Amino acid sequence: MLIVTFESFTPAALSCFGSAFNRTPAIDSIAAKGWVASRLVAENVDPRLVLRSWWSQPWWEGRDVTFITDDPMLADAPEVDPHAQVHWIENAATSIATTWEDTHLARLASLAAASLTQMDGADEASSSGVVWLHSRFLSQAWDAPRSLFPVEELAWEDESEALYDDEGKPIEAQHTDAWTAPLPALFNDVEPPHLNLGINEHPDFAITWMRTYATQVRLIDLVIETLTLASPSSRVLLAGTSGMALGTNRHIGPAAGPLRSCHLHLPLILALNLQQRSGHLLGSGQVATWLNALLSGQVPAAATAAAWAQPYDSAAPVITHDQHGVPVAVSTHDWFYGVNDNRLFVKPDDIHDVNDVARLRPDVVEQLLIQCDLNPGGVTES
Repeated sequence: MLIVTFESFTPAALSCFGSAFNRTPAIDSIAAKGWVASRLVAENVDPRLVLRSWWSQPWWEGRDVTFITDDPMLADAPEVDPHAQVHWIENAATSIATTWEDTHLARLASLAAASLTQMDGADEASSSGVVWLHSRFLSQAWDAPRSLFPVEELAWEDESEALYDDEGKPIEAQHTDAWTAPLPALFNDVEPPHLNLGINEHPDFAITWMRTYATQVRLIDLVIETLTLASPSSRVLLAGTSGMALGTNRHIGPAAGPLRSCHLHLPLILALNLQQRSGHLLGSGQVATWLNALLSGQVPAAATAAAWAQPYDSAAPVITHDQHGVPVAVSTHDWFYGVNDNRLFVKPDDIHDVNDVARLRPDVVEQLLIQCDLNPGGVTES
């Protein structure tokens, strides 16, 4: 089995999740034939703790497990190290690679491909072996060649054309200057952004960062294609351990801005011949159970036809999102609530957490706080 996971990996950049600004054909192919968890959310803000929870069940017992990572803290994690042959490769990328084969992720993938080939060559290990590749490159260094996203440079037909507000009044000069300045099609920054967008930012500034992030995800797509070709018979699980802000509440970057759904929404795609997509809210803590089932030759309970046919329940599950052992957000099928800043959003309709309805629905806020054992009187309105 091949498991590939990434920190700061948002489903917003995957076309099989409806991305309007990116295309991921290899991942789409797996999703089309397999099982997609559309509403998987992280139960912890710390992506390392999310991944470590996936080792909480003994699916690794009696199995040949290879764990390849660029995260030294996970390489030495007590849940991982005793149960796997661990390979740690430091992410030393400081510039954009010339070709995708020169990227840091390609180095990790080459080791994973070799491990898969070795596993396939051993009949006894083939049925029970696991190769797990986990990377933090989306949080550390965006070294994917920008040529992976073939876009033409932006061209402004008339930079002198006046801009007007909703009332038909000319926009002040400082706004016009900022908004008509040409932007590159993609940014060449290697360090991931951590930005709070000002109100006078260029309208396409966030889009350019989204394209730049999408270039890194296209690198992931190439790696997935390469690894599946290296071991066509291997079952594949692709997932994220944390999300990414791509303009939500005017923030861009891993863990940028106040905690919102975009930081907790995780992609998970499983190569099973099910052709099924789950719209149920699922917590990341269930992944360990799914791995246990998969490696025992069973279909995870959440991926069965019976689970798919179950009607949505507005009351369950109630999933708390912890940080340093304290609940900082709550998710249900109908709501997402940020405890620290008292923000409530309707789900799944309000995808980007735009319309805060906490003042309109104090009853929901109180109920969610009670369900996660917090004192409703301790939350300050804002």
